Amino acid sequence: MSSTAPVLAVRCLSLVANISVRGATTKAPGGLIPVSRLLQRVRRECPGKDVWMWTGYTLGTLSLAQQQVITLVDVLVDGKFMQDLHDPALIWRGSSNQVIHDLNTLRAARGEAPPNAAPSVASAVEKIAIVEINTVTAMGDVTAPRQ
Repeated sequence: MSSTAPVLAVRCLSLVANISVRGATTKAPGGLIPVSRLLQRVRRECPGKDVWMWTGYTLGTLSLAQQQVITLVDVLVDGKFMQDLHDPALIWRGSSNQVIHDLNTLRAARGEAPPNAAPSVASAVEKIAIVEINTVTAMGDVTAPRQ
């Protein structure tokens, strides 16, 4: 596992309003550890960040480890991108099978606190997510964010 990628990412995070995580819900053994550590650090050191995550899995099929990672996420967009369902008019998703889950609204309905004082889906429409975790390999390496 690369020890410098998460540190570089957190340094970059102080310059942006929101975080976008893609391709980070691997089911490979140990693959979620660097993602979880990075998001924990974001929550601790970058209060108020709105964290969105995209995954090819659906909310109902997430493993226990994946479910624990999304406790650190505000909005989850689930479902595999499907080219035959691609619709450029969709906001925040690429194909019509993908679903946007405002996890903070779901938490509030259950009487749970959000992971951070972050905006809801409605207020996030005006914001741009800049920092991305692009891939998590089977070895668990997190790639450095794009500049």
